[in-house]
Amino acid sequence: MPSEHPKQIIVPPFDEVYLTPSDPKFLPETEQSAIYDDIHFNCLSENCKGIILTSECDLVQGSPDDYVLVARICPIGLIWAWWLKTKKDYSDNEIIGEEPLSRGKRKDILEEFSKYYINNRTHQYHFLPENSGAIDASFICFELTECMQVKNFDPSKKICVLKSPFREAVPTRYSAYIGRIGTSAIDNSYKKTALDSVCKLKNPPQPSG
Repeated sequence: MPSEHPKQIIVPPFDEVYLTPSDPKFLPETEQSAIYDDIHFNCLSENCKGIILTSECDLVQGSPDDYVLVARICPIGLIWAWWLKTKKDYSDNEIIGEEPLSRGKRKDILEEFSKYYINNRTHQYHFLPENSGAIDASFICFELTECMQVKNFDPSKKICVLKSPFREAVPTRYSAYIGRIGTSAIDNSYKKTALDSVCKLKNPPQPSG
């Protein structure tokens, strides 16, 4: 009998994910996968957290006048509310949290959100677990990026840095996001033909008599 509880999401210990200012290895310099608070995004006309996507090799021996690519970090609640709005079976009050979800709805929706968003099966988002005192559970939004000059980053607003291999995973995932190529959808009739051929191979006709 299936469990009534959503599957547990295994998150590594936070000290394995982030390098924080309390660590002696934490440096004030601008670097790959560094997370900053209160960054001004001109494309949004607002300040919010952001993460540097520019790879380390492009930052070495750089000038303060150089530009780096920064992606916005969105609170998990913002992505959750936006995603829930795409679901037709949920009322506005359920979406904003004023009306509790039924046990069945809660189980189904948490499993689906965990599967696609927290497990990083979407193209445009990358999950960041909470780090107490530095960052809440959030998502990197690859759709919202902006180029900023290195000299405009305030070292006091650098709140943490992703450790390896999480550090390298972010620019790699961003490259995969911007490198997507759209192709025509495969016709349903062809899908049926292909699947029918597989079924015939797996289930050969039985001799009569």
